[in-house]
Amino acid sequence: MYYLASSTTTAATDGHKPNHSYEPPKTLVSFSALNNDVLHEIASHLSGRDALNFALTCRRIHDFAIHRVSCTLFCQTAADLRRARLYHLQGLPRRAIFLRSLSIADSVFIDRPWQDDLNWADPKTTYEYSLATLVGDILEAAQNLNHLRLEHFAHLVRHEPRIRDAVAAMTHLAGLELSEVDVESLDIFRDLRSDLHYLQISTDKWSKL
Repeated sequence: MYYLASSTTTAATDGHKPNHSYEPPKTLVSFSALNNDVLHEIASHLSGRDALNFALTCRRIHDFAIHRVSCTLFCQTAADLRRARLYHLQGLPRRAIFLRSLSIADSVFIDRPWQDDLNWADPKTTYEYSLATLVGDILEAAQNLNHLRLEHFAHLVRHEPRIRDAVAAMTHLAGLELSEVDVESLDIFRDLRSDLHYLQISTDKWSKL
């Protein structure tokens, strides 16, 4: 069990040096004794392992903190994306509603990396976007995102139009990063409901608009 505690320092009032010795607190306040508003505020500042450790202190605190464990998600492989969709679309409410930051790298959509194919003479990576439907599923459920990074945005939207609509419908986005956009995919900003503080878009991986 975790407790809130504080040390005290005795100030000098008679001309002598102050007493800096530690005095045990007279009362110990258990985290579980705090009201719901305070627990919610504490949990809102945690993520990852810190949130998990806090959630494991007791059953009541678990309900406040467990959703903060995976509030940040970075998908780098197709397997990452499949696992993310399976996990975050479970529960009532769906766990995706607690996501705050989501990044999906272009490597998720690699079709056949040349370095793994000894018979492929052209050293070039190709991509395929059959997993774009999974991205759409997650984005439709993750409407409380504060930050979103999507690579190969134009390709994804062409294969799964729900991606464009889901991003446009978000109201809490503060940061948005989109790579490999084209003129057609830029029409998302016509309907975007979020008031962005940070925006980065590029026509390919190396050049920014």
